Amino acid sequence: MPYDQGNRRRGARSQETVVVEVGGTLGVDLPSVGLGVPTHDTPLSEHETNLITALRPAHLRADLHLAATDWRSVLDRACSRAISTATGLELALFLGSDPEGELEALAAALPVMQARVVRFVVPAVDPNVVRLAKGSLAPLAPKASFVGGTAGSDVGREADVSAGDRFDAVACSLSETTDADGGRSLMEPAVEHGEAVRSLQELCPGLPVVVGRVTMARRPLDGAAGSPSEVDPRLWSLFGAAWTLASLVSLARAGASSVTYFETTGPRRVLTEEGVDPGVVVSRPGTVLPLYHVLADVLEWDFGQVGESRSSAPLDVAVLCAHTLDGQRILMANLTNEPRRCSVGRLSAGQVRVRTLDDSSVVTACDDPARFRAQSRQKRTREGALELELAPYAYVRVDV
Repeated sequence: MPYDQGNRRRGARSQETVVVEVGGTLGVDLPSVGLGVPTHDTPLSEHETNLITALRPAHLRADLHLAATDWRSVLDRACSRAISTATGLELALFLGSDPEGELEALAAALPVMQARVVRFVVPAVDPNVVRLAKGSLAPLAPKASFVGGTAGSDVGREADVSAGDRFDAVACSLSETTDADGGRSLMEPAVEHGEAVRSLQELCPGLPVVVGRVTMARRPLDGAAGSPSEVDPRLWSLFGAAWTLASLVSLARAGASSVTYFETTGPRRVLTEEGVDPGVVVSRPGTVLPLYHVLADVLEWDFGQVGESRSSAPLDVAVLCAHTLDGQRILMANLTNEPRRCSVGRLSAGQVRVRTLDDSSVVTACDDPARFRAQSRQKRTREGALELELAPYAYVRVDV
């Protein structure tokens, strides 16, 4: 397709109105959302601790490679971060050649830790390994669940999950490897994240699905040597906020029980580390990234359920409807680098409150998240419809 013809077609699409419809509850709870513990050993500052505490993640996840020599220090750092942010721990246990001995060593270390363990994830297809972990660790963390599976998204294909006393849930991870150019092709996999959950639900009927370490890495440029970089830097921009909502929409509608996104600090961060150049224009060191607000909105809603929603252009505009104790909430994001006009229908209120994260508000949102989150503006609906203009990669919250 000639370049100018492609531009004309994209421009024509941006003039079309995307119709968004929302409705009643689907009867599915919103997934609990946690963050990963970074691999570096730099402790959280007081300011960073306050920002994570305000976010209220459901858990912090740490990966323990029990055959390695440093797993105790990793556990110690994870426990320290969980305690300081009043958050539970999800521990992923990677076992070596002596699983019984390694689990015994972990069991001996746990009593001196003050952190609350909410979940053990054992990336193994053999349910007997999960049973072994359960036997060693359940007495020390009686409220923790035990999750089986592999580290990849194909978990469950070889696993014998018929023994419910060994698996409390089944796990998978989702890490996208992206090309350096173009954003639309990157959004498409995020929109389909829920398919991995649905596949596991078919393979493991009746078991909750736990999704861990959702992130994206960048593939090297053509001809460049090396493996994918640790993270795609677009994740640190408004693009990252839109990508995160697209993923959340797909996983929530599929019925994921729990999801771990990114990390508190480090390359896959939700904060920019104090004293470190973040590598992005919109956010200075010691501030939050735009995607922080997507996670904060979902984590703010206790006892929320996923609502009915439909976008006439799901690869252009993502929408998540939630029914909470405080009413109906709608999250939307423009997944394209062009403005999009939207009409949100079937709203029951004559006035709604709207908060927009885009180029005009992103500096305030990153520098002073509490101030940004306290701001919204009232907008009138017309015959039950709300008309919105979404800037490129804009993210919007609507309180009905």
